[in-house]
Amino acid sequence: MPMPPKLKRLALADDEEGLLYLMADGLRREGYEVQDFASGKEAVAWLRKHTADLLVLDLKLGDLPAMEVVRELRAAGRDFPFVIVTGHGDERTVVEVMKQGALDYVMKDAGMLELLPSVIRRALDSIEREKKLSEASAAARKREERRRNVIQTALDGFACFDRSGRLIEINAALCGLLGYSQDEMLAKNVFEAEGKAFEQTLADHVVKLEAGGSAHCYTEFVHKNGSQIEAEVSLREDDGEIFGFVHDITLQRRLEREVLQASLEERRQLGRELHDGIGQQLTALEFSEYAFRGGGGFGRIVGLSRRMPRRRRR
Repeated sequence: MPMPPKLKRLALADDEEGLLYLMADGLRREGYEVQDFASGKEAVAWLRKHTADLLVLDLKLGDLPAMEVVRELRAAGRDFPFVIVTGHGDERTVVEVMKQGALDYVMKDAGMLELLPSVIRRALDSIEREKKLSEASAAARKREERRRNVIQTALDGFACFDRSGRLIEINAALCGLLGYSQDEMLAKNVFEAEGKAFEQTLADHVVKLEAGGSAHCYTEFVHKNGSQIEAEVSLREDDGEIFGFVHDITLQRRLEREVLQASLEERRQLGRELHDGIGQQLTALEFSEYAFRGGGGFGRIVGLSRRMPRRRRR
């Protein structure tokens, strides 16, 4: 069975004993766990060791005014959300208290006990929203940090730029690939990069790239030292920004060319060997035909065989 929701705990402090009892009793009837204190010092002593979801403080507690309670707790590293209970004539003070962090306030008048539960609910709802927003922001920051870490530690190059070519983000791998520092790279425009092949290829693909679309191409970069870098580039558009992933294929292409050259050389060698072999076979056939037709006896045959290499070369 699911656990029942935990009761919200309120710390209530007021030096008017009768009002304190009525407020505490009414809030308990609303389903809250209430710790009530007749002085500010009692509240501070308890809150140093315990926690509460919300403080409900009389603005003018006799021994320790509400804001002194809040300051002492904050100084001890105990920061709690709070609302203020105040009498008429304290409106200017209430404004200052709200500026210092009070979530809400309630006036001590005839309708106070009826109004107080709604003030508490509104404050607790505000706390819950802030908590969820804070958690969502923390999760978003964590995802962003994880994304940046993945990008910066990736072996392939990465660049983020807008449609005008202004670089927004790059990683260390791309800087290393092109031989520039991060500051040097960020000062460049991707459409004004060294290497006409890269400049034209990238411009053509970015112009055609639709919102949310992607593209893939092969192109060449120019290293800071002037050497050519062959690369495979993947592009993706996201909300007006272009994400580019760059994979260095220079070594791969060089090996492919070497393998192709070796294959061509092997084919040429095979062709030469086939040509020589066929020439030898034709000469042998001619020799056999001459011999079997009786062309000059054994000495003639030997003489002809000695001339075979020269004939083959001719």
